[in-house]
Amino acid sequence: SRWMVETPESQVSFNLGEFTEHLFEFPGIPRLRLHVNEEFHSRLYSLGLLIQEKNVAEAVSADIASSLSFFQNVYGPLDVEEFNASEVPYAHGQAFPGLLHLSVLTFLESGVDDQGENEAFRAHEVSHQWWAFSVEPRSYRDQWLSEGLAQFSGLWYMQVARNNPEKYLKALDESRDRIFDRRGKAGPISLGTRVAIGNKDEDYQTIIYDKGAWVIHMLRNIFLDIDTLDETPFKNLMRDVAQRFKNRQITTQEFQTVVEEHMGNVDMQWFFDQWVHGVDLPTYRWASHGEEVEGGYKLTIRVRQEDVPEDFKMLVPVTVQFWGEGAATVRILVEGKETIVDLPLLPRKPDEISFNDFESVLARVRDEGW
Repeated sequence: SRWMVETPESQVSFNLGEFTEHLFEFPGIPRLRLHVNEEFHSRLYSLGLLIQEKNVAEAVSADIASSLSFFQNVYGPLDVEEFNASEVPYAHGQAFPGLLHLSVLTFLESGVDDQGENEAFRAHEVSHQWWAFSVEPRSYRDQWLSEGLAQFSGLWYMQVARNNPEKYLKALDESRDRIFDRRGKAGPISLGTRVAIGNKDEDYQTIIYDKGAWVIHMLRNIFLDIDTLDETPFKNLMRDVAQRFKNRQITTQEFQTVVEEHMGNVDMQWFFDQWVHGVDLPTYRWASHGEEVEGGYKLTIRVRQEDVPEDFKMLVPVTVQFWGEGAATVRILVEGKETIVDLPLLPRKPDEISFNDFESVLARVRDEGW
């Protein structure tokens, strides 16, 4: 057979097998062809090795279509008329321009997955149409702008599809544990593929995928309007990156430049030095002290920062809850060994205080007495 593509591609793939093809048409996205080895499924089901999901093709295709629609909305449209996804007899997935290889495991009973793992897995591979093929990392040092962005995108879509921020944050928490397990041992994100050295090949997953996703998550929270929880500024940033570098290569420095533009031309070198080019991970020990004063309640927050250089800094949100009356969030700049901040005067003593709300910083957090 002879195949032609309309534009140059860095990689292509084929998948050969006895598949049943399912064609789906969804409004606003390319038509979707899903290729499933239904005979293989039937054999496993008959042996009682797998739980068969009814209309598995419809369920998987609906999820792929939904993530395509979501990413087109936030990143911009794809320049393809048709999109293919094919089952592979492995535990991993892989993306190619206009084609996904999806693990057989993602075709199993969705009910056994209550953490959104299937949505995140499928959406991760779908998002590579933007972060790898449309916007291509310039060098191995920029690889996190493919895998880290795809890892974040999968989690972002899962949060929206499940309408469940708790599952999104739980997935981040689990990856944080893996990242901290390698504190002081693994290299920085900007080391790229070379971060997997010696017998620690898993560092590539931990640092490039997981920590890379955390970097984008932290930017998401920096851009978040904490009064209205409006994410428009962050969405504008990501769409601008996707469209400005469409069918082009991108470097970490170029990504940083766009971030700075959307911050109002604010220098963000400190952020990228700490999180992309550095390896330090902070531990925060925080305490609060309050007292009734004329006109309201004075609340003081103290943060002791450990395990990082003295010039390490980060904006950390603090939320005070008034049960039945709402909440308020402020950002405080944590820098140096100790930071002491008086919050704006409160109407009364808060019922609950949340430090590092929204898991805004990749850090260990401990509360302690004043």
